[in-house]
Amino acid sequence: DARPATVGTFASQIRHFESVRNFMTSSTLFMMADAPFALFFIAVIALIAGPVALVPLVMVPIAVLAGLMFRNPIERLTSEHMAESNRKNGLLIEAIDGIESVKAVGGEWKMLDRYRQLTATIANSELRMRGLSTSSTNLTQSIQQLSYVGMIAAGAYAITNGSLTMGGLIACSIISGRALAPLAQIPQFIVQWKHAKIALKSLDGIMAMPSDREPDVRLFVPEVCSGHIRLNQVAFGYQPEKPTLDVPSLTLHPGERVAVLGSVGSGKSTLVKLLSGLYKPSSGSMFIDGMDVTQIAPEFVREHIGYLPQDVRLFNGTLRENLTLGLPTPSDTRLLQACSLTGMDQIIQAHPKGLELPITEGGRGLSGGQRQLVGLTRLLLAQPKVMLLDEPTASMDAALETRVMKHLFEEMDPASVIVVVTHKIGLLTHVNRIVVVDKGRVVLDGPRDEVLLRLRQGNPTPNLPSSTARPPAHIAASTA
Repeated sequence: DARPATVGTFASQIRHFESVRNFMTSSTLFMMADAPFALFFIAVIALIAGPVALVPLVMVPIAVLAGLMFRNPIERLTSEHMAESNRKNGLLIEAIDGIESVKAVGGEWKMLDRYRQLTATIANSELRMRGLSTSSTNLTQSIQQLSYVGMIAAGAYAITNGSLTMGGLIACSIISGRALAPLAQIPQFIVQWKHAKIALKSLDGIMAMPSDREPDVRLFVPEVCSGHIRLNQVAFGYQPEKPTLDVPSLTLHPGERVAVLGSVGSGKSTLVKLLSGLYKPSSGSMFIDGMDVTQIAPEFVREHIGYLPQDVRLFNGTLRENLTLGLPTPSDTRLLQACSLTGMDQIIQAHPKGLELPITEGGRGLSGGQRQLVGLTRLLLAQPKVMLLDEPTASMDAALETRVMKHLFEEMDPASVIVVVTHKIGLLTHVNRIVVVDKGRVVLDGPRDEVLLRLRQGNPTPNLPSSTARPPAHIAASTA
């Protein structure tokens, strides 16, 4: 349940790793490594020319201060530039991924305008940053040249006094160049260092995101799963201060066939994602076979609790690879049997490549119903003990829906648990229990016929608070 705000920004932050690597291998960094030796070179000049060394000794701190004077504005502009660059990449990837939706509503001009604004902002910050960097570089180089001229003048005066030879002056001029050369790299070093610092900070934020498994924690891996799930005082919110789901108590027993009903935005999908373990409760506990899910290995939960989302996501590859994603290689016989139960066999037979049918990113080229068939077939191959289906037939016609659901409920182990989120009353013939969710709360829960009767009559439900006793009118109307 921990995920970045946008995929594009996340991809841009990952790419910033290159900034860190470039900084660690840049010539500027190696040049700055010579900076501490500036005092050594000045000491050598003092041994050769005596007081002449005062010229570079005074100019070195002046050059350092001149470079550091530009540090704060350069760092501020660098931060703004990288933030805007992340937003631009996020917008670009978002627009490409949803290009059909953008074109369908004629929103190309709007997205293009946003992209141009971000590009203009980035160009402006880049020009200002380059101007500051150039000014800083010119200033430090001027100080470097001034130091060289001053030392030549001081050396010439020392030669006239006989305290320095021409060869000594030439040697001092060469050494002074080596002493002051790293100082000219200070502005470029500040820019690269700030880029690397921001990149490291964003990468640290990504690495600090919570994961399924805590490091150095040994979790339980039970031998079997009966499918008994219990929620106790569970609350969940996409924003901690605004809970969207509040379930004081809910239990699923082995062998149950459960339908989850509710209006749009009532919390049905959030509920099944909690049951699948994809989301962690903000408060409360979830138990599988009496064991807290936080103490069970995520791999065990994924193996025994299958989840089919509303929008099945397919990946670039072949149909076979998408059907067997996350599964040990099943036999072709088992694969074809599962395909025949869901109707995928018709798609396979209609294409000359069969199971090697190419699938593009996101499953483009397949209809929504066909993508749902791929997801259902994948679940049948996995044979989980608990199957959670979120609108599994939303993109199917009536005939295909009847066939697929009939085979699904008949082929699943009678001791397994099937939970179906649906708006279609026809699916209720396959279930023996109905849970009604409204505004993030379970307002009805019981045997199918009893719940349907109460929904049609609009009678108060027993053992519920008065605020949720009467089922909402829109739910009752949808089932009448």
